Amino acid sequence: MKKLFLILSCTLLLNVQAQSTWTLEQCIAYGLQHQESFKNAQIDQQLAAQKVKQSHTQLLPQVKAVADLRDNLILPTNILPGALAGLPSDQTLAVQFGQQYNATAALDANWTLYDPGVSAGLKSLKKQIDISEQQKTLLEKTIRLQVSQAYYALWLAQERLAIQRENVSHKQIILKDAQLKRSQEQLTDIQLQKAEWEFKNQEAEVESASLQVEQAIFQLRYQMGFPADSVLVIQTILPPAPQESVGSLEMERRPEWAVLKLQLDQEVWNQRRYKRSYLPTLSAYGYLGSQSFRPQFDFFSSNARWYGVSYIGLKATLPVFDGMLKARQIQESTLLKEKKNNEINAFQKQYSFEVENAKKAMESAQKNMQIRNNNLQFVKDQYKNTQVKAEQGLLTSADMSQAALVLEEAQSAYFNALHQYLQARLEFDRVK
Repeated sequence: MKKLFLILSCTLLLNVQAQSTWTLEQCIAYGLQHQESFKNAQIDQQLAAQKVKQSHTQLLPQVKAVADLRDNLILPTNILPGALAGLPSDQTLAVQFGQQYNATAALDANWTLYDPGVSAGLKSLKKQIDISEQQKTLLEKTIRLQVSQAYYALWLAQERLAIQRENVSHKQIILKDAQLKRSQEQLTDIQLQKAEWEFKNQEAEVESASLQVEQAIFQLRYQMGFPADSVLVIQTILPPAPQESVGSLEMERRPEWAVLKLQLDQEVWNQRRYKRSYLPTLSAYGYLGSQSFRPQFDFFSSNARWYGVSYIGLKATLPVFDGMLKARQIQESTLLKEKKNNEINAFQKQYSFEVENAKKAMESAQKNMQIRNNNLQFVKDQYKNTQVKAEQGLLTSADMSQAALVLEEAQSAYFNALHQYLQARLEFDRVK
């Protein structure tokens, strides 16, 4: 029974550990879900859609209810011809008309039938939705790149730590061999002290590598938006780098390019909106209501009389002079279009340079990594042969130390080459 319980416990522990191991894609997905900048990009997209919906309301009738209650503290005075009261024709008569209390209840409607600037404004706003979508795509690529860089950096740091710990065992074997030979007076004190120093130096390298792992974990947490106090364990197997064809290069696929083109289109529609504002607008309006006039405040009495009023009409408005505002807006829009075209031309030149440079850097880093890997495998084989000969007493501790040093240099060179290749691969995927 105890054995069964122990087996079940170990199985559960292994399952928990397996579930807590994060792949690269899981880290990226977590970062996209929890990074506030990406959340804001999604909100910006929704805000752009809301702006379009708000603009659509300009095409619909606007109806409002009006209620007005007035107390005429002083009745308005009107000037009438004096002849109405038998006075000489050159005299006037001041007369106060009205009641002290007036009440009005009505519906007031207005509907813009034709405004040439509204359609252009709507198309400009719809471009903003597309711009927000491309900006979100660009931010997604940035988060993917940053998380991938941090993930690979952590994997490399962990591999370096494992190698450094393995090198400690190598140094320990060399130290024990040196201690044995010193007891047999085959080595001097200086040679023993050198072996001890190499062992302690390797332990210091392990501590340094451990610190680098902690820093890499912190960086990955930060790029993911992962809680700082939570455990984060990544896969021990290096995730494969993207293997898209190098020939599939299209500048139009870059979100930056799409944003620039959309912004140019948006400015074109803005300029059309400014130009169309010189044209007349046409609107319909209507009014339906009732009025009541009382000497006392008794509008709610059953015998209170109300008088209806209603009218409809059409209104045409033609701008005549606006202080040159629209002309200045058109000039500003022309300059903005010219500026955006310059940015597009600069991006085209930058794209060609970036792609060519990133391609060459990736190919060079890949060749260097392969060379370093082959060299590392050769040095490992040589080190194993050195160990066998040392065990047979054919080599000295100094020979073992030299072989270990060559192995460490080969390991360091390989990991540096691997790191450069991964960074170059990610950079190429970003720019192509």
